[in-house]
Amino acid sequence: CLVGSEMCIRDSFRSILMRVQSTGSYDLEGQMGLSFMGETVMLTLSNTYSSQCTEELAFHGNFGHLSCTVVQLDRLTFEFTLVFYSWPTYPKTNNLFSHDGNPSKFDFYCDMTHVSGFTTCVFTDIEASNIQGEGYICMYA
Repeated sequence: CLVGSEMCIRDSFRSILMRVQSTGSYDLEGQMGLSFMGETVMLTLSNTYSSQCTEELAFHGNFGHLSCTVVQLDRLTFEFTLVFYSWPTYPKTNNLFSHDGNPSKFDFYCDMTHVSGFTTCVFTDIEASNIQGEGYICMYA
């Protein structure tokens, strides 16, 4: 299994848009959990910045080098653009979860338990094709 930078020479980088929106009249506040491959990272919605989001995901998640751009569209809506440049060289593994270098948007999940009001979270592919490194099985837990 190729890991880390061995599998990250790509024509395009995997990228996903995560849109978090309150369907009520409450401002988005609280902590949202972003889960991927069995690991959950908590992000504070009331004062989330791009640099903070990138740092939290890189340090606590099953990600290698990535960027997280946060845009607050209004008091009810945040958009997170996640771009994955590489996957960890030494991921936390136990062979329960895997992807081929191009994980599906369905491998991501939002835990909205600690967010105010009724909130939705939707993942949309930005770039999911022409991703080199596909076909290699990489295990995460």
